[in-house]
Amino acid sequence: MTRVRISAIVLTVALVAVHSETRAQTRRGVQVRLDPSLGASLPFGGALIDEASLHKQQVTSAVFAGRLAVSPSRHFGFEGTIGFGRGLIAIRDSSNHVRDVTATLVLSSLKTVFRFNPNSRGVVMHVASGPGLISRGGKAWADTPPRGAQPAWVISAGGSARLTRRGKVDFRFELEVFLSWAQFNVGLPTETRSLLHHDIIWSFGLSFPILGH
Repeated sequence: MTRVRISAIVLTVALVAVHSETRAQTRRGVQVRLDPSLGASLPFGGALIDEASLHKQQVTSAVFAGRLAVSPSRHFGFEGTIGFGRGLIAIRDSSNHVRDVTATLVLSSLKTVFRFNPNSRGVVMHVASGPGLISRGGKAWADTPPRGAQPAWVISAGGSARLTRRGKVDFRFELEVFLSWAQFNVGLPTETRSLLHHDIIWSFGLSFPILGH
């Protein structure tokens, strides 16, 4: 009988705890935040257009991005991101001469976010992953235009912290990796093959609440 009573007490406490959490979550509701940021693109590897004696390698460029974050719970959420960058492409011709030409970079992604410590009063750390798209354009690609937006897989990690104790605006930092496939030189200028390419984005920004607390 004693064991039955203990089991009943434990079950009752568990149900009360779950009920309390559910009520708290219901009062909290869905959070929606807008996160503008400024960062830099650090590409690894040089994409080679399949054209005789023409090698194009992307150089570091500034990237401005905006994120719309929707969080139905404290630990999980979703983010839609679009970023625009303008930088240089290093072009090497048949005479081995290199010149830098302006180019644009457009990035977009839709990620699922997991927060490790959402109740922390310090820095809240998170990881995220999801599909994305990369589009390259500008003067550097005038003679060899890329074939539209290329699919990518995005992996990111970062953190955020409240700017003031009673404020609602957060400071946020992020490291994102866009994984895609690009043509690379494997010997002769006309000899290429598709290899994995990394576009790494460092960014810092602010997070403003739109809906929820």
